[in-house]
Amino acid sequence: MIDHPSERRAHRRFEIYQPCRVTIGRGYFRGGGNIEGLITNISKGGASIRFVLKMENPPPVGTPINIYIAGVGNFPSKVMRCYDDSFAIAFKARKTWDKQLVEKLDRLLPDDDDEA
Repeated sequence: MIDHPSERRAHRRFEIYQPCRVTIGRGYFRGGGNIEGLITNISKGGASIRFVLKMENPPPVGTPINIYIAGVGNFPSKVMRCYDDSFAIAFKARKTWDKQLVEKLDRLLPDDDDEA
């Protein structure tokens, strides 16, 4: 788990190294709108994703994207912060997710007991 006492977050973050695929509009990366990434930390509210390729034109905050996590599923999301080789995303509201998707995400996030 990653502790940042100065940050107030709704969910605990966990350091992981999980491959993912990001779908975003063309013009941000060379080669199109689908790019392979690596989730470096994740919570039930969002994730940080690092890329091998640098972004030519980082997407603005709020840009809608889709994250596909192998073995888990698709997560509609939006960009919260952006750097030249990574960005932080927030998952869209969980109430629209099906139960199986939530259970699969929960398996990546052991011991997240912040929700009371």
